[in-house]
Amino acid sequence: MDIQTVQAWVEEDWARSSKSRPDKHLQLVYLFEELGEVMEAIRKSQGDKIRKDMNVDLEGELGDVVIALCTIANTYRVDLAQAIAVCQAKIIKRHNQGF
Repeated sequence: MDIQTVQAWVEEDWARSSKSRPDKHLQLVYLFEELGEVMEAIRKSQGDKIRKDMNVDLEGELGDVVIALCTIANTYRVDLAQAIAVCQAKIIKRHNQGF
């Protein structure tokens, strides 16, 4: 699935949902919360202690980050595919210049 499809699905899901979309500030809080869960999953997978709660779902947590990011992008009307293309061009230019 490409990012445009994901971004459109997220927008459609919010439109169908009985919940109201969180305000802009709360959307950012949710993104950071999801990033924290990614960090926790990585920490658990890298630790040397055996834990009862070793269920690590890094894939699911990263998916949650993408959904949270799409929600923010949709709120601000940012096309993530275009944003990625601009960033990619900047990185390619930087690497071609030897930096």
